[in-house]
Amino acid sequence: GENSLSSKHGFSYETLPYNFVPKTLEDIVLFTEIYNTEEHFNEDFLISYKVNIGYFGEFGETLFNGFKRLSPGHVVPIVQKINLSKLVSGNYHLVVEVLDRNKNLYASRSIDFQRSNPNADYSLAANYNKEFSNSFAHKLDKDRLDYYLKALVPVAPYHLTGILNGVISSEEIEPKRYFVFKYFSDEYGQNAEAAFNQYMKVADAVHAQFVSGFGYGFETDRGYIYLKYGRPNDLVTVEDEPSAPPYEIWVYNKIPQNNQTNVKFLFYNPSLSHNDFRLLHSTCRGERQNPAWEVELYKSAVTEDNRNNINATSVKEGFNRNARRFFNDI
Repeated sequence: GENSLSSKHGFSYETLPYNFVPKTLEDIVLFTEIYNTEEHFNEDFLISYKVNIGYFGEFGETLFNGFKRLSPGHVVPIVQKINLSKLVSGNYHLVVEVLDRNKNLYASRSIDFQRSNPNADYSLAANYNKEFSNSFAHKLDKDRLDYYLKALVPVAPYHLTGILNGVISSEEIEPKRYFVFKYFSDEYGQNAEAAFNQYMKVADAVHAQFVSGFGYGFETDRGYIYLKYGRPNDLVTVEDEPSAPPYEIWVYNKIPQNNQTNVKFLFYNPSLSHNDFRLLHSTCRGERQNPAWEVELYKSAVTEDNRNNINATSVKEGFNRNARRFFNDI
């Protein structure tokens, strides 16, 4: 058929969202094109495709490596199925190399991907990790495992978030226990169990404080930020401004995760439901930032603000509009 985003050279394909390979996908198909090889090769050439452990430019062990022999041409498509069923959860590179017949490198390209495979993780642990079978995590209550895992979402490193979400959605029990074991063992070594117990005490308290009827308390915006960055150094709660819903401003003197100082978060409750505070704006790198937060906060004052300007990011100062002053001064 004709070339398109989903069909090319007679092949129909679907791209891999966010370079994430879920547990349900055992095979991926490598598709790429090589151009103008007839100008560089007078005979057949080779392509090498391999998977390396690593992430963001850090190349580790090569797990498998295959070759194909191709004839030169103006456009040479490459289609290769790769089985990932035995690949444990982690971060990897898929590397493609173009080689001459003597295996001299002509060109190469790599792409990062993330694999979630809880069943393979547990099989590896069961076969090789005696510590896991004797650990605190191996005995965790199966009815509480999703609670424990969801409590880890705010603090899990970026490269583990896809894996963690895959483990949470899995119906398998042991991979869930293994993720808890692996996370706390990697972070705290011999103090893993104590660290787990301490963290869950904090998570329980955050859940109780911020629960709103929609998931756990640490899944709300305030609960998430509290678990991720800790208790704020200063906090202002405003519940009596006529033209604004209840709002809170949290201030952190310093956030160690990014060495940023004087960081502020503004939460508001537009629904007026119990504890339904949402993050409207922050100055924290990597978190939600909304330059027009004042317009949203005071949107009930339709006739008084400066919204005749379609690009307005603030409202006119007025009686009982203190958010900007609070946000700038505290």
